Amino acid sequence: MILDTDGGVDDYSALWYGLVAPELDLLAVTTVAGVLSAGATARNVAKVLDAARRPDVPFAVGAEDQLGPAPEVPPATLMHGEDGLGGRAPPDVALQPVGESGAELIVRLCRERPGEITLVAVGPFTNVALALRVEPRLPELVKELVIMGGVASPPGNATAYGEFNVVVDPVAANEMAVAPWINPPRMVGLDVTLTATMHDEEFSVLNERRTPQAEFMAGPFEVYRALSEIESEEGCASHDTLTMMAVANPELLTYEELPMSVDTAGGAAWGATVFDFRARWITKGLIPADLADLARAQFYDGKGVWRVALGSDVAAVRAEFRRFYGEM
Repeated sequence: MILDTDGGVDDYSALWYGLVAPELDLLAVTTVAGVLSAGATARNVAKVLDAARRPDVPFAVGAEDQLGPAPEVPPATLMHGEDGLGGRAPPDVALQPVGESGAELIVRLCRERPGEITLVAVGPFTNVALALRVEPRLPELVKELVIMGGVASPPGNATAYGEFNVVVDPVAANEMAVAPWINPPRMVGLDVTLTATMHDEEFSVLNERRTPQAEFMAGPFEVYRALSEIESEEGCASHDTLTMMAVANPELLTYEELPMSVDTAGGAAWGATVFDFRARWITKGLIPADLADLARAQFYDGKGVWRVALGSDVAAVRAEFRRFYGEM
């Protein structure tokens, strides 16, 4: 897998998961501007790779600028800290990014290993869109695309209808959304990440610092937890870690296949992921045969087909958080 990340407490936790989960083989990391700049994110990625003793994993600095206009949103550093690690970032380390851009690294690896790589994007989707522009065959080359972003049932967390990763660059998100992916991508959005959350039991394990990942992440989660629990009302959401868990353990979440696009029009729903739930009328056989083609065109034209996560095994997710952080 390749991890594309924008830097934030849950991003670095997700990176740790990708490094230590036995089910995953992390080939590379690419960074994109979002919570932090792509360059600052890369410096923190280097710190995680150093702490995990994985200097073999290449990482690349990706896009610093969005591809099109976007709504104004409060800075995500309010939740993640100015350093992206809750004010607990360790000093810089010697590891350096490769010379390629994030999009270039994604394209090269996918060309070298067609049909083998899962691309996991947990930040704004600028690098993914740029990779599509460089290599239009990317939807055929990747094994699967899995994203953390979007929401099927509002509210959002960056705007009334929009989730942060989508809202930061709606143009890029829509180019990704409507691309002709051979395998319908998976979207892990706020519908599940704000309910399959960490509670006291999970933080008790984390704060015992039994594992390198717990030792690194316990401090950063302190500030993040307080604000995340306000946002979710169900505990502390570790959005990106949950997404990585779903890559390793698909059975943790339940999905529905639906047509999706992103609102780029600049109105009240700017940056929203728009799912056409009327497609259920076709899958349930409720559309008369003589109208099926017309309905399919209306529901699907100009949209991508996605598997959107709408439910989760919350108990199993929390057990996996505890296992990851070192429960005996």
